[in-house]
Amino acid sequence: MTFQTILLKRVALKHISLGVRPNQYTIVHENPMWAIVDVLGDAATPEVAAAWDEVYWLMANLLINKERGLYSAVDLNPDEIWRT
Repeated sequence: MTFQTILLKRVALKHISLGVRPNQYTIVHENPMWAIVDVLGDAATPEVAAAWDEVYWLMANLLINKERGLYSAVDLNPDEIWRT
C-alpha cells in the first residue's frame, strides 16, 4: 500500500466518523481556494487557480468514492451516522 493510499484511507475514515457527506466538499472547497489565491497573490493567474481547483476536485472525488465504499461496507447512511 502506498503512502498516498494510506493517507487517503485515514482521511476517509475520519470523515466517516464525523458523518461527512459528498455535498460538503463544495463548501470546504471555498476555503483552500481562497487561501491559495491570497498566498499566491499576483502569481494566482487563472491558469494556476484552475490547476489548484483541479487538484482539489481530484482528491475530493477520490475521498468521496472511498467514503461511499466505507459507508456501504457497513450498510450505513451518512445522514444517520449518530447512534444512541
